Amino acid sequence: MSQNSYETIEFKILQYLKECRDNVEQINPDQIKKIADSVGSDKFVSVLSDLEKRGYVDKKTFEIDPQGFLTINILKDSPITDQGLQFLSENSSMTKLYKALKEVKFWLR
Repeated sequence: MSQNSYETIEFKILQYLKECRDNVEQINPDQIKKIADSVGSDKFVSVLSDLEKRGYVDKKTFEIDPQGFLTINILKDSPITDQGLQFLSENSSMTKLYKALKEVKFWLR
């Protein structure tokens, strides 16, 4: 699967939000920007909008205006929903691959 495929971007966003939830951390706008910059802002906003529509991400966290500009509202809790967690769980092979690639990337630094 391509690094910038729709499914990979969905996964990157949800996995990051899950990590925030697991570590009881607020989302870091710089991390969100890093993901957006790596895939292109238009594509990122499109994927994020779909994640919200499907109920994987809390709509209070991200606001997308009609021009496609993204505003991040920092909330106390991670914005990933139970449906988003279920999506990650059901795609556990992708989760394992993501973690393995992240570890390889860490060791190559």
